[in-house]
Amino acid sequence: MGKNIGVLSCQFEPYIGNRDKNLEKVDELIGQYGDKNIDLVLVPEFFTTGIPKDGFIPEEEKTSYTLDFMKNLAKKYKTNICCGSIIEKEYDKLYNTTYFIDRSGDVTGKYRKIHLFSYFGGNEHLSITKGDKIVVVEADFGVVGLSLCFDIRFPLLYNKLIKAGAEIIVCPNAWCIPKKMNGELTLKQEEIKAFTIARASENLVYFITSSLSGSIGSGLLGAGYSSIVSPRAEILAEANELNQAIYSEIDLSTVRKFKKEFPVYKID
Repeated sequence: MGKNIGVLSCQFEPYIGNRDKNLEKVDELIGQYGDKNIDLVLVPEFFTTGIPKDGFIPEEEKTSYTLDFMKNLAKKYKTNICCGSIIEKEYDKLYNTTYFIDRSGDVTGKYRKIHLFSYFGGNEHLSITKGDKIVVVEADFGVVGLSLCFDIRFPLLYNKLIKAGAEIIVCPNAWCIPKKMNGELTLKQEEIKAFTIARASENLVYFITSSLSGSIGSGLLGAGYSSIVSPRAEILAEANELNQAIYSEIDLSTVRKFKKEFPVYKID
C-alpha cells in the first residue's frame, strides 16, 4: 500500500459579492480539520463571489487579492490548494480560471475552463473566453488533472487528462438546481452525482468535486453534494446541502495498480 493522501473538499453557501467573508469561510472550514493530515484542499467554482446578477467580477492575475489570500492559506496549512475558480482578467478578455497552489504558496498550474455553460439559459459564453488547453499538475503526492463544472459532461476531456498522467481529477463547480420538492434530491443533484461516479470509474482515478450550496445568486440554488469518489466507484465522503467540508484519505497505489492491470489511459 502507498502513502495515504489526505483530501479535503469544502462546500458552502456564498455571500454574494462579498469576497472577504467567503475567503474567511474557506479558512474556517480548513481550520476545522487542523488535526488531520491534509495534502489537498478543493474549493468551489465562483467561491468568492457566487453568481451576481450584475455579472462576473474579474481580478487582474498579477494583483489578485483572492489568489494572494489562497497562497497564504496554502502556506498556513502546509497543503496544496486547488482554488475553485477566479474570474481572471488578461488584457481585454475574461477567463474562468482555477489555480493550483503548492504548500509553499507557489502557483504550479492554471486551467482556464474549456466548456462554458451556454445552454438552458446559461450565458457564461457572453462574457467569458473559453480555454484551449488541458492541464495536469505534478504535485508532491501525485498527478492532478484540473477541470471545472460543466466540463464534467464531456468525457473526452477526462480521457485526455488520464493520457497526460492524471491520477486524481478535481472538478470545482457551481452546479445549479431548480427549487426542491418535498425535500427529495432533484434530477440535477442526481445528475452531478452520477457524472462524478462515472468519471471516476471510467478513468480509474480518484474524482473529487467541490460545490456551492444554498442560494448562489441570480435566483439560482447550488446543488451541494460535494464528493470524493474512488476509482472503484465508491463514494468515500459526501456532503449534503449545507455548509461543510468533507475529508477522506486516499491511496494512489490503487490507481497505479489499475494502470498496469487495466490501462484505460491507452485506449482511444
